[in-house]
Amino acid sequence: MKIKYIKHKAGITLPEILTVTILFSIICGAFYLTLMQGTTSWQVTSARTELQQNLRIAASWMTRDLRQSGTAVISDVDADGSPNSTITFKIVNGVSSGNIVWSATTLNYALNNNVLERTIQGSSPAPITQNIKALSISRQSATPNIVEVTLTGEKTTVKGHTLELALDFNVKVRN
Repeated sequence: MKIKYIKHKAGITLPEILTVTILFSIICGAFYLTLMQGTTSWQVTSARTELQQNLRIAASWMTRDLRQSGTAVISDVDADGSPNSTITFKIVNGVSSGNIVWSATTLNYALNNNVLERTIQGSSPAPITQNIKALSISRQSATPNIVEVTLTGEKTTVKGHTLELALDFNVKVRN
């Protein structure tokens, strides 16, 4: 029996297969890392956006209510610059003979398990927004009609990245 040898054999050699496999693995690894970084970035951005919205909602509610209040009817926050974590006040009910008539009920803002709650006297607390880590409210003796508020929000993404944002704002009580 005679063996025939093929001189020009068409095919792929082992070094060629290994080279292609290594290059393909590097490209897939780079694609996977890019995908994971994009996913992480998207999650962090989504969490930051949600946290900013929560802080803005809280600021909007507090600003609207506090503007209707007066320096004499804020009970939890003394005008000495010391920070408080809650505020209770009355709002204007109307005007009679040029004098302000205050509502008999009070409004209260307080933090309860990372939820900012608004309570109208005699009713159950209503949640305003969540993911609020800290609430600090103060007034200065030089400007007792300005309420200084600091809200700190915190949110953790699915992958465990923790974001913390703070929002400082001042509210000038009108009455």
